[in-house]
Amino acid sequence: MRQKPRIRCSQLPQLLSCHGSRILIPRVRARPGKEALEGKVLHYLSAKRLVEQFGAQVPPGGLVDPTAAGYKLKSNSAWIVDWYVNLVKFDIPVSWSLEVETTLEWEFKHWILDGHPDVIGTSADSKRGHGKDLKTGNDPVLPAEWNEQVLGYLVLQVMNDGIEYGRFDIAQPLVSEEDGYERVSTLEREGGALRGLVSSLDERVCEALQDAGALNSGPKQCKWCPVGIQCPSIQAELTHLRTLLTPQNLARIRAEPDDALLGDIIISVKTVEKAIKDAGELLKERLGVVGTIVAGDGTRISQKLEGGKYKVLDPVKVLEELLDMIDVDRLAPALQFSRGRIEDAIAAQFDVPKAGSSSEQTAEMIFDARIGPYLEQGTRSKLVFQ
Repeated sequence: MRQKPRIRCSQLPQLLSCHGSRILIPRVRARPGKEALEGKVLHYLSAKRLVEQFGAQVPPGGLVDPTAAGYKLKSNSAWIVDWYVNLVKFDIPVSWSLEVETTLEWEFKHWILDGHPDVIGTSADSKRGHGKDLKTGNDPVLPAEWNEQVLGYLVLQVMNDGIEYGRFDIAQPLVSEEDGYERVSTLEREGGALRGLVSSLDERVCEALQDAGALNSGPKQCKWCPVGIQCPSIQAELTHLRTLLTPQNLARIRAEPDDALLGDIIISVKTVEKAIKDAGELLKERLGVVGTIVAGDGTRISQKLEGGKYKVLDPVKVLEELLDMIDVDRLAPALQFSRGRIEDAIAAQFDVPKAGSSSEQTAEMIFDARIGPYLEQGTRSKLVFQ
C-alpha cells in the first residue's frame, strides 16, 4: 500500500505557493547557520522557563538541550527569553493547561499533517485554544493572518482537541515595528469559520500534491527556500529581470508613470534577492576550496580576504573604558560599538586627529590601546573579477 505523504506545518507556506518545492528542497544540501543554533537555544530556554515557572507539560522524552554541545547564548539575546515568557504569562490564563514543544499530527484521507508548535494552551473545558510560535530571526515572516504554518497549527488543534475557538500568535521580538512589521500578530477563528479552515487546507494541499511538478517563484515562497539559484523558476526570473531592465523600459518609467512595469521590476528583484545572496555565499565557499572559478562567459573569479566587522568580546569592559574616557554627552553615538563612531568620540574628547596624521597621538591609537583588547576583527571576502 502506498504511503501517504507527510507534510510539516513549516512546509505549508512553500508547498501551497510553489507546489514543486516539495520535490526540489530535499535535493539540495541544507546550510544551517549560527542563527539556527541561536534559535534552538532560545526556544529551549523559553520552554524550560515555562516548565519551571508555570508547570508546562513537556513532550515524551523531555526537552532536548541544544546547549549540551557547548554553545553559549549571546549576552544580547538573553532578554528574548524574558520577553517571550512574559508574553505567554499575560496572554494564556493560568487555569489553562500548557504544553511546550509538543508534536501533533492528523491523518487526512490523502496525506498526513504534523507540527511542532512552541506553546499550546487549552481551556479546562477543551473548547478554547491559544498557541504561540516564537521566531528569533531578524527577517520578519508573514503575519499570522496570512501564514499557512500558523494555519496548520490551528487545524491540528481543532482535529486533536476539538476546540471551538482558536487563536495562534507569531511572536517576533527582533523585528522593527517602526518599519511596519508586527512584533506579535494573530490568527483568530471560532465556530464554523474555524472548522472551515480544516476543509480548506485539505483541499489546497491535495491540489498541491496532484500538481507536484509545478514551480512558482515569488517573494513569499522564495525568501526561505534553500534551493535558491538552482531552481529553474528562479533562473527564469533572472532572465525575465534582464528583459525588464532594458534601457527602453527604464526610459518608459522615467518618461511616464508606468506603475505596472515598475511593480514587475520590484517583485522580480525581491523574488531573486535571497537566491542571489545564497549564490554569493556558495561561490565564496567554493573559492575557498578551488581558488578560482571560471564563469560561463569566461570571466575568472577569485576572492581577496580583508578585515571585516569587529565583534565585541566583552561589552561590559568596553563600556567601562568608554565611560572612563568620554563625557556622557559625547557617549551616545559610541554606544553602538561602531569603531568609526567610537574613534569620532575619542577625537572630539581629546582634541586629536582621528587617524593618518604625524601627530604623536591619534584617536585610532587610543582606540587600539584602550578598546582593541576587547574586540576581535573578522574577515570579509571581496570578489575579484578578471
